[in-house]
Amino acid sequence: MQLAVTALDEWMHCNIVGLKQLILLEFFSYICICNVLDRKRKNPEVIAPSEQE
Repeated sequence: MQLAVTALDEWMHCNIVGLKQLILLEFFSYICICNVLDRKRKNPEVIAPSEQE
């Protein structure tokens, strides 16, 4: 029984760590998207660097 509890604890820990990383990823991509949209709103003529050439 103790082994099962330990396994469950580790599984939960891994899931929580994964969840935290996922939330961080979402958060950072949200910030990046907001920054890009904000920049485009301030100067609409600016195109993404990859499209300038």
